[in-house]
Amino acid sequence: MLNNRIEYKKMNDYEKNHWWFKCLHFLIIRNIKSHFKNNKDIFILDAACGTGGLLNKLSDLGYKNLKGFDLSGYAFEYSKTKNLDVHISDLRDIKKNYKKSSLDVINCSDALYFLLEEELKQFLNDCAYILKSDGILIINIPAFKVFSGIHDKAVGVNKRFNRKAIEIFTNNDFFDTTFKRYWPFLLSPLILIIRFSQRIRLKLFKFKIKSDLNLTNKSLNRALFLITLFEMRSINFAFFGSSLFLVLSRKNNH
Repeated sequence: MLNNRIEYKKMNDYEKNHWWFKCLHFLIIRNIKSHFKNNKDIFILDAACGTGGLLNKLSDLGYKNLKGFDLSGYAFEYSKTKNLDVHISDLRDIKKNYKKSSLDVINCSDALYFLLEEELKQFLNDCAYILKSDGILIINIPAFKVFSGIHDKAVGVNKRFNRKAIEIFTNNDFFDTTFKRYWPFLLSPLILIIRFSQRIRLKLFKFKIKSDLNLTNKSLNRALFLITLFEMRSINFAFFGSSLFLVLSRKNNH
């Protein structure tokens, strides 16, 4: 996706209102508030910030110390139109750009699938280094290969994390897991059917690959948002979903 301007334009156009982004941002912000209460002076970094939708939302909510970076020049361009403090950089270089114990929150949504296993371990180590003693690392990653489809090819998802693979996040020397949930749970049967049909189409036909991001039906978008929001507010445990959301707290020995 790094060189796909069309997909970044779609992200920029839809991120504010698309049900999936709205629910992801709800999860992130709820966990930041849960950990830091009403403190709006905390230092937040959005690693692989895309077109800046989360940072823009946090700014609207009154958070003051916000930074972000992304490897894509297109993502950087769209983020700068929102007057955000962002730069172009790689996840592998995060330790080079931020001082030790300088951040309260690092968020990284749907980008870590680009890293190899050793690079993931190094990323966790680097995040522990630049987070404060009570800091948190928030992660969202694509889960379960059965959910792969056309969308993955369009946005560059080169792997999905199974239960064994997520142990690199939940069982390491740098962080304790304070929150974990798969999502969307209630919509997972529908997503499974759609992605299965997509895989069949990929095998049988040749056509232009594009992501699932669209807002052509506002009523459907609102319904999907309300269903998933209800799930997040009312269902405390979800064992299945196309994404895994994690909140990791920095261990005191790092």
